[in-house]
Amino acid sequence: MTFLVIKMMILVIILFSVLQIFIAKKGLPPQLAAVKLRYLLLGSILLIAGCMLLGILLNIAVPLTAVATVTTSVVISYRFRISYAEIEKGKII
Repeated sequence: MTFLVIKMMILVIILFSVLQIFIAKKGLPPQLAAVKLRYLLLGSILLIAGCMLLGILLNIAVPLTAVATVTTSVVISYRFRISYAEIEKGKII
């Protein structure tokens, strides 16, 4: 049992790293970049909750929820980094 938990943690860390690199190089799709931050946060919460319910039905609740959480956290952190960079440049007061 412990081996499976360690294996899943390693896979989630690899997924997080790959997604961070991918989004840093490619950026967000224009449709996702145009969404207001509050709707992005709400959508992320709904996506994670939906993955929890779907995972319970498919008996893969923990891995599916972990993947959804990591994916949405990367997108949210990228949006916050962009907003912070604009604040530093003086574009947003």
